[in-house]
Amino acid sequence: MTLFDEPTCVCGSPCTLGTVHRLDGPCFVWEPPDTNHLGRFQAHSATSRNAALAVYPRTGTQRARVLNYLRSARDGRTDEEIATGLAMNPSSVRPRRIELVTGGWARAMFTAAGAPVERRTRAGVDAQVWEATNAARSYLP
Repeated sequence: MTLFDEPTCVCGSPCTLGTVHRLDGPCFVWEPPDTNHLGRFQAHSATSRNAALAVYPRTGTQRARVLNYLRSARDGRTDEEIATGLAMNPSSVRPRRIELVTGGWARAMFTAAGAPVERRTRAGVDAQVWEATNAARSYLP
């Protein structure tokens, strides 16, 4: 019996084919990083909902671009660096990066001592540095 055959997972929820089982967080259904899906939006805002619907056909492409950029950067990248390097709107970069983190494709960088890796932005504030996970590096060519 594999993890995918078990009636419940470690979190106590019913398992489904394709579920990724995690001991360090919630389980989720695996999907390739370039799959389009509707992003989050503010339920009370028609503008937010319409923006999410407008970008829906590009979410997979944007997510793949962000991930490939993170994969090429051994020292990681901040959201600002990603936006600048890919000439993408920061309002598009952050949601795609969050989706990559949620999907297990990207993660925050930490030093060997466990401190978060941060870099100064153009505004002079420290920002978290993000990197592709080992799974992302091995899955994608």
